[in-house]
Amino acid sequence: MDPTPPPGGDDNKGPVILASIWTLTSVALITVVARLYGRFKLTRSAGWDDFFIVISMVFGILYSGLCTWAVMLGNGRHPYYLGPATSMAIKASAIAFIPGIIAFSIPKIAVACLLIRLMSPSRLQKRILLSLSISCVLIASLCAIFIWVQCTPSSGLWDPTVNATCWNPSVLINYSIFAGTYSACVDFYLAIYPMVVLYSLQMSRKKKVGLSLVLGVGLSATAVAIYKNTALGELYDHVDYTYATSNLLIVASAESNVLILAACLPTLRPLYLLARGREISSGGRSSAKQRRDDYKLHSVSKKSNSAPVKDIYNIDAELARDDESEEGILPPNRIRATYDVDVKSNVSAEGRSQGGDQHTQSFV
Repeated sequence: MDPTPPPGGDDNKGPVILASIWTLTSVALITVVARLYGRFKLTRSAGWDDFFIVISMVFGILYSGLCTWAVMLGNGRHPYYLGPATSMAIKASAIAFIPGIIAFSIPKIAVACLLIRLMSPSRLQKRILLSLSISCVLIASLCAIFIWVQCTPSSGLWDPTVNATCWNPSVLINYSIFAGTYSACVDFYLAIYPMVVLYSLQMSRKKKVGLSLVLGVGLSATAVAIYKNTALGELYDHVDYTYATSNLLIVASAESNVLILAACLPTLRPLYLLARGREISSGGRSSAKQRRDDYKLHSVSKKSNSAPVKDIYNIDAELARDDESEEGILPPNRIRATYDVDVKSNVSAEGRSQGGDQHTQSFV
């Protein structure tokens, strides 16, 4: 411990940490609850993306709770004023980082599952979306492992009285920067991909911009991830660790909760329609079958690896079809409508009897 009193006296960032973390967590929790209400109650179209969002929210709440514990033990204050309690504060923050890392990586899988559900991408694009999101979870998980194996025994991380052998701090920090950069790139791709798809659809520019903004909220997560990389240098400060890493606790919470918001906002359209008194169609099996029977939309090429692009305004009632507009929004040359036409004729002639012929015509 540095025997010199830090400038500014016994400054305490604890209240700022708690206010920031719990505000972000509360907003994210409200959107998750609203999402689940819409999925289970209104559209009855729950999917794997909902499962991963719930898992993310659980870890996010756990992270906030552990950060609260760390602050109560002294995190956010200078070790000079904490004395022996510094060790427990550092241990609590190290424990908190484990669910915190998982909380900002799991939502990427939820976003990928949502995009696959909404955009009906090709088989290759599905693999890319899932591979990027899952690999991001694996890479981030190594950060959580490295925190605890960088010292042997692990207690040497927080207890200066233990004779421990520890890695050079640059190992964990450099890997964390790599993981943060990779996370930012994945966030960027998940945000840009739906914008590119929407650009190819036949819809008004106003709707393209609106949907792009909703589906592109993940760009803000990219900005948070980049900023977090700049805060990782605080891990070098072993003298004033409990005070120096305060911003990192907040930024980690911001990244996970912004990702949860990005994954939930596109699914809240049914609640918006409900508030406006509009009718909401169910995304359940019977409803989906009924839509197929009504419209009979099929892929033009049977050899295509991609499924037919769904109506972006009526995908499981997530983004909800605008009933006031009948404009076509499906990409040209990818969808055709098939109509069954029955033609009956009566012919009177010698040697011929009356009969009926049935013909089926397809109009592209």
